[in-house]
Amino acid sequence: MKRSGQFDKTKEPDIAERSSTRSPLLTAEEIAQITGLSVETLAQWRSQKKGIPYVKISHNCVRYRLSDLDVWLVERIVRTHGDAA
Repeated sequence: MKRSGQFDKTKEPDIAERSSTRSPLLTAEEIAQITGLSVETLAQWRSQKKGIPYVKISHNCVRYRLSDLDVWLVERIVRTHGDAA
């Protein structure tokens, strides 16, 4: 029988524990600077539900997870004949 306050190892980690492994959130301006895309292009993509996945924090607050950007970029790598497999 567990006493109150004991940690149950079979349970999923709580939000505080998972937050340390979460990806940083970036603004559209930061994404634009990294990718060379314009902030306007990112806004158009969001309205068209395409492009880099994003998080809508509130009506006027949109952020991008760095991990989603990384995945999006990896999906766009074009291999050339000289690249190692």
